[in-house]
Amino acid sequence: MENDLSIFASGFHLFVGLIKKEVGGHKFQERMLKVHAVKLGPNRLFRDCEDRLFFYLSLFQALLENNGKLYNLHEGARIVPVIANISHNIDKLKSISNIDGHLKSLCRVDCDDVDTVLFEMTVAIAYVSPANKVEFVQTVKDRKTPDICVNSSGSVKYIECKKLQRGSGYAYQEIDSWYAIADELAKVIIKNKIPGYFECIFKSEIVGANPKRIIRKVLRKVDRIAKGCGFCVANCKDFRIRFKPIEANKFNCELDPLRNISGPSFIEYLTGGYGTQFGYKVIADAKTEGPFVSSVNWASVLAWKVTSYAAIQKKARHVKKRLMEAINQLKGTTSGSVHILVEECNGSAVYRKRLEKNYEEIMQLNPGEGFDGSVYLHVAKYVVPLNVNYDVEETILSFGYKNTVPENIGNCWFFWDSAQAGTGTLFRDHA
Repeated sequence: MENDLSIFASGFHLFVGLIKKEVGGHKFQERMLKVHAVKLGPNRLFRDCEDRLFFYLSLFQALLENNGKLYNLHEGARIVPVIANISHNIDKLKSISNIDGHLKSLCRVDCDDVDTVLFEMTVAIAYVSPANKVEFVQTVKDRKTPDICVNSSGSVKYIECKKLQRGSGYAYQEIDSWYAIADELAKVIIKNKIPGYFECIFKSEIVGANPKRIIRKVLRKVDRIAKGCGFCVANCKDFRIRFKPIEANKFNCELDPLRNISGPSFIEYLTGGYGTQFGYKVIADAKTEGPFVSSVNWASVLAWKVTSYAAIQKKARHVKKRLMEAINQLKGTTSGSVHILVEECNGSAVYRKRLEKNYEEIMQLNPGEGFDGSVYLHVAKYVVPLNVNYDVEETILSFGYKNTVPENIGNCWFFWDSAQAGTGTLFRDHA
């Protein structure tokens, strides 16, 4: 869903006030300026930004202020709806006992678990009601404790939250392998000033692939590419590259409306289409106003997708290990529930395979003695569609053990104002 962020502004400023109180006004400004320097610097791998919390706050603030220089469409599409959720429920967050300890953890510069702490906050918020007293369980040295305690008229329940990383080590290796290929391909395109659309489909794993071999295939066809004819550049056992020229009338004219150079609307303008199942790299000689393109001299677009079954299997990790960790932390408590968050960032094929794996693992799981609670699997998906900042969806799969009937839990990770039964269709909607 897409929301007018102005309705969250007051809550966001209250949330920022809690952060400032914890870190101090001077330190807050210092950390924010460091994050801005990363965003405006030469390193565009935002996953390397050490101060994740302030990176997130900066994205939300930039979007509120319509500051295109400090806003990134793809990172913002993921985290802005989460910050909007906390901002909308700021009063509920402040009502939770022992919130100060969680804020302290959240505000540490070296906190590697910012996303996990945010998830714990959003789950706790979901349980706040007039009938429930919610508190964060204080940590005990050398002992694993649950995250949240909910007291409902004397009936006590403990909750453990787990969040899987956005991508596995393999997923990041795959992205980095593509970067290596795309950088070499970009050199050929820039040298020859080729305006066109290159669609790269990898039928085998690209981790460890040799970029030079792929580039050699392209170099053999540079003369034909330069003539501006659409054709299949290479169709090998492990990859296929198709080329389509970009229409000449897209260049040397004023763009109205302006389009974000890293956004889907610019890709759609150049190529006539945009699909969330692809990753993109744009190479452009363009006149810009901040991040917005006002005219283009020439440009090329590289699109990539991996269809390898082996790669999909490796990226589609299941939650069994984290689930057992959570269950073991709850054993011995009066009753409990586990909430696990899985973010789907690898496309619809990985999403479907991962959903299948998780369903099978959870259904076949034997938690053993000492756990008779429920498990909630939160599957969060986001895309950057055309003409809006984000579109998000959170699907919740609930499972009860030993005849436990799961509660009706609403969305936790993303802000929502309506819910409906279903299985999740976001990637298909925008495919």
